[in-house]
Order: sequence, then structure tokens, then C-alpha cells
Amino acid sequence: MRQQLIQVLLRDTARRAGIPSHWLDCHILLTSSRHGEGMHVRIIMKHWDLRLLTYAAAFEKALMADLKRFEPHADDWLHGISWQLDGGASCPHQKLPHPSVWAQAPAWQSAAEMPRNPAAPETLAQAQSPARH
Repeated sequence: MRQQLIQVLLRDTARRAGIPSHWLDCHILLTSSRHGEGMHVRIIMKHWDLRLLTYAAAFEKALMADLKRFEPHADDWLHGISWQLDGGASCPHQKLPHPSVWAQAPAWQSAAEMPRNPAAPETLAQAQSPARH
């Protein structure tokens, strides 16, 4: 029953967020720990899209909020959520970049200039373009 609930909520959360249904899937693994029996959810990203990576934490938070509405004690049996990147050939990055890339600030901007609300695309666009007065 809980497995079906998680699968339905994953699809519903993706639908409400506007994420195409074929981009995500999930596997539910049964777990056992000192805290008891439970589950671990693996969300599978089946289509490469940078937005999914950017908003993965927000998606996970929304999924957990939905789950807790139906199962207030979900923290007792849901032992974790992980992501599996399975975008295959749809990912444009098939090889790692030169090691020097990791020592540089992100190409889009420095951390100090990071927008306070990255969810708003216009905020990011404004942060990347020179100020106009």
C-alpha cells in the first residue's frame, strides 16, 4: 500500500510541477535498520534536463510534504530518498571536463552574486545581465 502511495504521489508531484511523466520513475527498496523495517525511494531521472538537477531538492521536499499529508508518520518508515541519473544519450555531457574546471567559480556567476530566489527565471537573467538604468 505504501509503495503504491509513493508511486502515485511521485507522478502527481511531477504533474503539478509540469515535469513530463516519462522523465521520472521510481524504485522502492525495502530496508531494515535498527529503527525497524522501512523503505528507501530511488527517484530515477530518465531524461537529462539541467532543470531537474537544479530543482531536485525542491522536488524532493514537495514529494515529502505530499507524503506527510497522507502518512504523518512517514519519517518512521521512509529511511531515505536518493536519485539515479539514467538520462543516457540525452545527456550532452558524456565525458568529464578538464580538472581545472572544478577549481573555477561556476561559469554563470560567483557564489556571492547568486540570486536569492533562483526559482524565478527573470531573477537569474537579471543577475547575469549588466544593470540597466
